[in-house]
Amino acid sequence: MDTALLILDFINDIVHPDGKIASAAGFVKEHKVMAHANASIAFARKHQLPVVWVKVGFSSNYQECPRQSPIFTRVKQLQALQLETWGTEFHEEMKVATNDFVLIKP
Repeated sequence: MDTALLILDFINDIVHPDGKIASAAGFVKEHKVMAHANASIAFARKHQLPVVWVKVGFSSNYQECPRQSPIFTRVKQLQALQLETWGTEFHEEMKVATNDFVLIKP
């Protein structure tokens, strides 16, 4: 199969209002982004397409975090996007299945 649905960065630190870098949370809620994403996930599953969840995350010492990146300059300072924490868990409204694939991108 050469088709899959990629679901990118629906993690708490980014899309939950209490997330550490949740500047997009208002947009996500206002535009019902999670509901639309879940509809796409349901479509993919109905058509037996793989669902691949991708999350951004770093180890506790942030050694993988690009130091010169304008996007990630404050991540370490805020202790955001740290793997194995609530912040990098997928938002509770997202329909993650146990047989889905999960990829971590630093």
